[in-house]
Amino acid sequence: MDTAHILQFVDKVLSAKTGKHLNDLQRGIIEGILNRQKYSDIADTYGCTAGHAKDVGYKLWEHPGFAKASNGQEIVEVSTTKF
Repeated sequence: MDTAHILQFVDKVLSAKTGKHLNDLQRGIIEGILNRQKYSDIADTYGCTAGHAKDVGYKLWEHPGFAKASNGQEIVEVSTTKF
């Protein structure tokens, strides 16, 4: 499963639960975590602080539509069962 499919799956789950789609930073966090980037590197790319990126990431991982994950890897496992 490639990153594009994972992002599509996460966006679909999030929009079904909240009516909102992933924003650029949320997409960047998911993609970065899957590529083993640090929050500080992701934050540099999106022009925010590492703390803000971590807060946004935490909210994504705590969303009730997703498996709890410390590093985002469970999203990969969940998404592969849906496609």
